[in-house]
Amino acid sequence: MPDLDPRDDYPDSVDVLSTEQVQNGVLPLNFKQALASPTKPFRAWAAASPCRSLHPAGDVLVIARLEASKPREVRAPGAGEEGLWFLHAPAIREGVYSVVVQLPPGVAVRRVAIDGDDSIALALEVGGALAAALGMGPRLDLTTSLAAVGALARARVRLRERVTPEDLFASFLAGSGVEGTELARRAALVKEADGALAAANEAERQRPKPPIGEYRKLVKHLLAKLRPALIRDLQTRVFPYEFPPGTRELGFEMMWDDLEPLPIVGYMMDGNDGQVMIELPSGQRTLSGTLDILPGHSFVPAGALAVFRGVDYTLSSVHVPMVLRWFVEGWKAAGGAKRFPLLANISYHDGGSMTKLPTAAGREKPVARGRNLARPRPRSGAKTPAKPARRKK
Repeated sequence: MPDLDPRDDYPDSVDVLSTEQVQNGVLPLNFKQALASPTKPFRAWAAASPCRSLHPAGDVLVIARLEASKPREVRAPGAGEEGLWFLHAPAIREGVYSVVVQLPPGVAVRRVAIDGDDSIALALEVGGALAAALGMGPRLDLTTSLAAVGALARARVRLRERVTPEDLFASFLAGSGVEGTELARRAALVKEADGALAAANEAERQRPKPPIGEYRKLVKHLLAKLRPALIRDLQTRVFPYEFPPGTRELGFEMMWDDLEPLPIVGYMMDGNDGQVMIELPSGQRTLSGTLDILPGHSFVPAGALAVFRGVDYTLSSVHVPMVLRWFVEGWKAAGGAKRFPLLANISYHDGGSMTKLPTAAGREKPVARGRNLARPRPRSGAKTPAKPARRKK
């Protein structure tokens, strides 16, 4: 078990988690190890902060954490800091799911405590403007449950585009027994929005779905209109691209992703089954970037795909093979056989056969097979993951 500093919400000097990781319930690895082996040191660590509480059975933990506004990181609260507070209830017991609740701006947590019945006591401070809007005082002590916290987390995801975080918080308080006219009014708004969403989902489920042939027809039409833009992009940007030293081959991959943006990513390969490394101004070596096709190009009309929501077939399994064939034909039409100086090929991201693209270099040297992409960079430009995530069909 790792060393636990009672003053540290991140024992054993673990890396700081991003906001997205926290919202998804991610915990540091050594933190998970501690949770899996509740011991006296772990109990002492949990009891050392009023913002941490361990269930008497040792199988449920509740933590309150602050996301500071500057810097953008999640860490233990510090004096005078302002930001969004989160309630965490990571699952240890089988059948208990992890819960992460983001509280609205202006709400701070000063104490959490969980007892043997899974009831959670919370001491909250509510900022003046929010307290006035909700018709309540600046301090609130309430007792709720792990189930209620979980319901708030799910409602925030389900209704985030229909109600405000303040409305959800008011509904949570009203459901936890806090009385107030404004709280009750907002709770009714949340209930109404939830009912409207359920009715919309049911209507969508009952709506006749277009057959797979209709989707193929739409994709074929959109790609035909996009063909001139593809040829222009290849001839003016891809073919004359100045590749980093050591690039011998351009390997495209078809991602099992949405139709827009085009799910085609090009990797700069060194000819030895590896991705080209480049040197940054700092002297650090890193993987070369990717070369996407028609980046940022919008070609699907707004609402064109709405009728295909909820169909009993996977859209990517239809359009990805069509886009691959379309790209190969466009490459040939753009004159890749004469204009592109390196080797090139395209394949599906999860393996399968590789299609050699005609190039000037390809006349003299056969394309390498069985290449191994070393940690391809994400399309978003975020930090390269340790292993390339496979996209499911």
